[in-house]
Amino acid sequence: MRLSKEHIDIYNEYLRFINEVNKEIKSVKSIQKNTLRKDEKATEEEILALEEGKIIEENEEVKKKK
Repeated sequence: MRLSKEHIDIYNEYLRFINEVNKEIKSVKSIQKNTLRKDEKATEEEILALEEGKIIEENEEVKKKK
């Protein structure tokens, strides 16, 4: 009985992760749609700032996992 409960917990965690990813995808698509509608484009400085922020976040996540 204990083993099946563990499997159910792992499965529920997996489903939560999938739902979080789907939410992120929806938000990105929404932002893209709104941006295209407004015909706004990011400058190179804004793109670099986002990329640098992403790299910093990835490094922080790696440090947390260790």
